[in-house]
Amino acid sequence: LGFNCRKSPFDEIPVRQALSHAIDKQQILDLALGGIGEVANAPLPSTLLGYDPSLVDDAMAYDPDAAIGLLTESGFDRTPDGGWVRDGAPLEGVLLTSNRAPNDVIATLIQSQLQSIGVPVEIQQLDSKAVMQASTEGQFDLLLWRYDWSDPDALDIFLGSENAGSTNRVAYSNPEVDALLKQGAQTLDEAERAPFYVDAQRIILHDAPWQPLYYPIDVIAVSPRVHDVAIGSMGRLLLNDAWVEQ
Repeated sequence: LGFNCRKSPFDEIPVRQALSHAIDKQQILDLALGGIGEVANAPLPSTLLGYDPSLVDDAMAYDPDAAIGLLTESGFDRTPDGGWVRDGAPLEGVLLTSNRAPNDVIATLIQSQLQSIGVPVEIQQLDSKAVMQASTEGQFDLLLWRYDWSDPDALDIFLGSENAGSTNRVAYSNPEVDALLKQGAQTLDEAERAPFYVDAQRIILHDAPWQPLYYPIDVIAVSPRVHDVAIGSMGRLLLNDAWVEQ
């Protein structure tokens, strides 16, 4: 779940933190994915270099009371109908996502969870190509999207300042994060490289341009008669050397 970091009030860290605290990721995993997957507590999954279990301490855990507190501290006032307003402007937004499953169910759950703290969200579902264009142009408030990458440099691709307006769809920018990601990309030794990405993720989790939701798990069934099937590094089924027993 991404926030448009160029659009008020989502350009404010406390507001992004508040909305992140309203998201019940376990409910999303259970209801939208049938429990098949893993709740995400960091931008990188445990399968990639740079993941660190201690990052859970920096995550914006599900805490509606904390969400309400942060909105109050950010100068929002409660309206009679339970919503929020600041300087005459209501706190609301458009959640942009594709019409592919399970995004429709996830978007509905996010809408309900945000509504429970008084933040109404309108869901806009388009085909994937249209979502890519609209998000690149910044035509959204919240964005439900996913990435597939086999290296921690994904953080630079999708959150690096230089990529704002292209692959960095949420337009997040933090020079300290940029510097850490650049150091990580230039370091060849993996043991020395990993800490740069851990440190970058701590800052990203605090700044909350993303609220990581879940790490998907693909389930693949292969007949016992099919041999030498391989799984690629990004979970794709490779049938180059496969053969069928007669």
